[in-house]
Amino acid sequence: MKTWLTALGSLLLLLGAQAQQLAPTPPFDPSAERARIAAERAREQTRFEKEEANCYQRFAVTDCLREVRVRRRAVLEELRRQEIILNDEDRKKRAAEQVRRTDEKAAEQAQQDEADKRAAARQAYEDRLKRAGEKKANQPGQGAARPQVRASAAGSTSAASRAEDKRAFDEKQLKAQERRAQRDKARAEKAGPPVRHLPDPP
Repeated sequence: MKTWLTALGSLLLLLGAQAQQLAPTPPFDPSAERARIAAERAREQTRFEKEEANCYQRFAVTDCLREVRVRRRAVLEELRRQEIILNDEDRKKRAAEQVRRTDEKAAEQAQQDEADKRAAARQAYEDRLKRAGEKKANQPGQGAARPQVRASAAGSTSAASRAEDKRAFDEKQLKAQERRAQRDKARAEKAGPPVRHLPDPP
């Protein structure tokens, strides 16, 4: 009978320990922990003040006060140690959050820089294509004559289209000559009157 009761008691103890292990632990709340430390500090201060008051009723007042103060110091140092641990955890959490925010900003900036580079490269490519098209269009016989060249390649080589091609080509040549004449005139005006050399000395 005794063995059976002992086994039952051991089983109950084992089940109780397992239930404690399986019970979910509540999430850690730093503000609640600070409140608990502050409440415990106030409670201990009150208790030690009462003990000090009781010491004055005894014969060995000094020894009693010394013992109370040693115990008070130990309790308050333990509470202070717990506060320091909380403060360290808060500091680490804030530093990790700052690092995370900095990393996010750096990643966003890198993405923005990459997008800006891609946009600039695309714009430069489009500008090159546009300049190349304009250059080709400004070459003699390439601008207005291009659609007719395509048409003639397709098989429509009428006299009217050939005449239009010739007229456009002649216009281009005339404009090119006018531009050259204006450029030569501007250069001559910029250079000024011709320089006269003095006669050689006798």
